[in-house]
Amino acid sequence: MDDDDGMQLNQERLKLILTQPMPSYSFAETTFSVYFALVDQYDQPQVLHGGTVITLQLLHADSKKPVNPAMLVIDSKQPLTLNSKGGCEVKLRVAEDNKLGGAVGGLRKFSIKAVAPHRDDVDPIITEPVTIVRYRLQVRDNPARPVPKEWFKDEGGRENCVEMQVHLLDKDGHEVTTRRVKLRLVLLYDNLGRVQNQEILKLSPDSKMAIDDEGKAMLRLRIEEVSKNHQKQAFRIKVEPDTDDNPTAVDVSSDVSPPIAVYSKRIKKKGKKSKDSDAAAAAAATAAIPPPGMINGGLHRFMGGPGEGDVKASLPGFGMGYGAGEGHGGAGGGGGGAMGETVHDILNAASQQHLADPGGAGDGSSGPALYHALKSVIQWTGTVVAGLTAMQWQQLGFESKPDGTPDYNRPLYKIQNPNPIIDGIIRQYANETMQNLLVLLKRIEAGGFDDSNMGSIGSGHRHDQLQHHPPHEPQVRPHVTAQVQLQGQHSLVSGSSGGGGGGRGDKTPSGPGSLLKRTSGTWGLVGNAPPGADRQGGFGDGGPMAAAAAAGLPTTVYDMSTFGGGSGGNWEEGGQGGHHRGGPGGHRSPSPPPPSGMPPIASQNSFMWGMNMGTSSQALAVPPLLSQKSMQVLFDEKKKGGGGGAGQPQYADDELRVEYILAKNFNSEQLGMLGLPAYDAGKYLVGFYKEVEVQGGETRMVLITTERVHGLQPHEQQSATTVLLDEMRKGSQSVFELQRFNTVEKMKEAAGVYYWKKMSNMERGM
Repeated sequence: MDDDDGMQLNQERLKLILTQPMPSYSFAETTFSVYFALVDQYDQPQVLHGGTVITLQLLHADSKKPVNPAMLVIDSKQPLTLNSKGGCEVKLRVAEDNKLGGAVGGLRKFSIKAVAPHRDDVDPIITEPVTIVRYRLQVRDNPARPVPKEWFKDEGGRENCVEMQVHLLDKDGHEVTTRRVKLRLVLLYDNLGRVQNQEILKLSPDSKMAIDDEGKAMLRLRIEEVSKNHQKQAFRIKVEPDTDDNPTAVDVSSDVSPPIAVYSKRIKKKGKKSKDSDAAAAAAATAAIPPPGMINGGLHRFMGGPGEGDVKASLPGFGMGYGAGEGHGGAGGGGGGAMGETVHDILNAASQQHLADPGGAGDGSSGPALYHALKSVIQWTGTVVAGLTAMQWQQLGFESKPDGTPDYNRPLYKIQNPNPIIDGIIRQYANETMQNLLVLLKRIEAGGFDDSNMGSIGSGHRHDQLQHHPPHEPQVRPHVTAQVQLQGQHSLVSGSSGGGGGGRGDKTPSGPGSLLKRTSGTWGLVGNAPPGADRQGGFGDGGPMAAAAAAGLPTTVYDMSTFGGGSGGNWEEGGQGGHHRGGPGGHRSPSPPPPSGMPPIASQNSFMWGMNMGTSSQALAVPPLLSQKSMQVLFDEKKKGGGGGAGQPQYADDELRVEYILAKNFNSEQLGMLGLPAYDAGKYLVGFYKEVEVQGGETRMVLITTERVHGLQPHEQQSATTVLLDEMRKGSQSVFELQRFNTVEKMKEAAGVYYWKKMSNMERGM
């Protein structure tokens, strides 16, 4: 090296660095490598002619005081010299402290200090701590349930947990059975940063938080937040010895699980038709809670609060009808959108009409239009809130002090790129939300959300329109399917309004609860309302046949044109003033018998009359697959707690409890066949799965919970549990367990297929 080079080097400060991180743990007497290099102030490698000798010293990690030099054993050739590339690999090991007479006691964390003793211009380095251990923890998969890469926390109920086994091993990889070690869990991100809120990590009570005499522990845990709320980061579980409980456990190393991405549920990509089928199946399976719609009293009742007066929620696919009260059928029901319309269809029609048609969906009077518009706005609002949450700065940890300890005054934060989130929010607002807000605005301007105006909606300008028609001519609105609007009858065929006492002096066959349809200049009776259709809590609030019709269920049809319709409040016998085609005033004509082979489900006190959606003008629609008594159970209105209902159906939440399905039809003493019983993790009865056909011939298994089955006795529920336990003891193939299928959807489909296959074989005598 010439003098100029030497002067240049003397003017610069150089430093030693590590080119690879130190191991966090190492067994005593086990060799590991440390890689050093020489760089300048810009971290550029430097090579000094003649090489640079370095020396190493072992320090206590906390105090930075040197320990007995004999504990540091260097296996590399000495002296240690930086090579021609400015680097040096050193192989070393730390001797076990008990071989040195307990020189270090329980202090097992050490750092290594490297210096260049002959170079004043080279700064030394103190490495990150390495803990010298005797044993190590290792996270392994439970062979029966491996640690998943993607975990869906809301599938399978609260018993759905991530399972992992933790083993205590020595340096040779053998399980240690003579040491009991209590464990502690820490939730980390995939980048090993600590999660700030550790409360989202929940441990199942049946977990073993200590290494047992077999050298292992079984952990079952849940992570109660999804990765989406944490910048879509996966989680890791750090398992470490609980040194607070036992300080001597510092000689045991920790381990970290593989990354786990947490989601809520599997997203099923469905077309619009499939989504409508799901909604239809749910509506057909239970009418215990009113379907979405506008309810008298404004937004609160629209969201499921208790209703008042005689106005009820309308079924999807029907327009709104408003009764005038006092048992009289008011004039004019609101217009309704066509069955199966989407918000896009409504918006397209609205844009063509400039939201100006007072009788169509443009003014917001349509039940589906209002429902879809408000649903879209609420969904967009949720997207905004979720987007704001995702765009929050997330703390990852803390910067380090020169000695390597965390500097809690200098936190580190991270945020994901917010542009895609913002673009999605703006795009959804421009394409859908703005139009839907306009639909809602038109309804508000029309006074549709004002309590004082609700009763007069049917008697305002729409009533004026009705006055220009003959007294017995129906008002037929475009885009309205299977809807009857008669002067003197305020309610829709869905039974969604409360007009039940009207029709006084009405000379048409239109008793207040009757469902009439005009064909070829004559009135044909489609169905008759059940008892109590005009009262709070009665079947008038979306009864089973109305729900079945709204769902587009395939139906069995037979002619009912000769059947008389009653009026007034008694369903058993016709009331005063009613017009009956088949009998004298005040008395019903006898019901014609059903076709051969059809069950007599249309008896006066066992079922309610319904309507057929678009298949016949004079017909009784009978949903298949559901027995007479079972149908009454499924649509029990007594579970509502009032006419207004108490919220929307929570089918998904109910199914979160299901762990077992018994593929045998449960026969109740009082109620008949109820369906395939479903049980929770404790093998207690949750409800029954019924198979329902929806539009297009598709079938779906729908859960009816025990809370919705009125009349099911406690001893019958206990009997259902006993049967399940007996079948499990016998190893019966009729028992379907969630653990075998991972999702309730797959389990219930398999149970349904097994049941129907078995029934088919029995019918063939196999």
